[in-house]
Amino acid sequence: MPTRLQIKGSTLEGLEARVLNKFPAGARIVAAEKVTEGGIAGFLARHYYEAVVEIPDPDVITVPPPAPKATGAQPAPTRAGVAALLQDADDAEAAMRSGNAAREELPVVSTASGAFDALLNGLPGTAEPEAAAELPAVPGVLQGPGDAVMIVGLGPDALTVARSMASFQKGSLVRTAGSFRAEGYDHLVGSSGFTSVRADAVIAGRPVFVAFGLAADGAVRAPALAELKADQVWLAVDAARKPSDTLTWTRKVGWATRTDALAVLNSQNTMTPQSVNELQLPIGWLDDRQAARPHL
Repeated sequence: MPTRLQIKGSTLEGLEARVLNKFPAGARIVAAEKVTEGGIAGFLARHYYEAVVEIPDPDVITVPPPAPKATGAQPAPTRAGVAALLQDADDAEAAMRSGNAAREELPVVSTASGAFDALLNGLPGTAEPEAAAELPAVPGVLQGPGDAVMIVGLGPDALTVARSMASFQKGSLVRTAGSFRAEGYDHLVGSSGFTSVRADAVIAGRPVFVAFGLAADGAVRAPALAELKADQVWLAVDAARKPSDTLTWTRKVGWATRTDALAVLNSQNTMTPQSVNELQLPIGWLDDRQAARPHL
């Protein structure tokens, strides 16, 4: 029997990202509802979404057949259809506040119907087809022999990401640098140490992941960071931290070295994980695995 769970979030995009990245294959949203709490006649109210996720029985999960070639048939509904349903609910709420609800019957929006379920099954992603073409590709982690991948983050965050990235290729080298040290990991100091570990990675035929930890207050040792010429630089950002604080230290890092992508931590521990999109860098790593989309 399939299992059903209820999840909450500030946006449908955030809920879909959680289902895609955290639940087993085949999991899907079967119902969604916009919830309004508090306020007076809708003003100063708190809005969020509740969704029901259905997780299929592992014994009955099947691999879907290849998608048929285009035959001119009507394409499956996209997010525009979901947006239209939710817009109907928003319009109804606005009409209630303005007093127009007394003159006409409010539309009924059912998110538990079979049609809504079929609509969600047909969603290809978080954006409409026109917008999806404009998004950057999901960045991939360099994994060639001798590739140097540097992850920059507060305290232990960079090492957490470095270890998860390295776990996908057995034998990858992991080192620390900057203001954070950890037992069991060699700590790099200066360009000479960086060059030496790259040579070791070439000999081993594996990449090296360098976790450059910043002080807890976000202070950036710009000269030390700038002299480590990595092939790829990731920012390890905690989605549960205040966006303004994250923006402050990531800007400092950007002044010292180029940055290529975001590795997001704790996306499940906040109602607003999409705040990391304000950093204007594509997301390539989400919690402990490759991201499915470049933005939340």
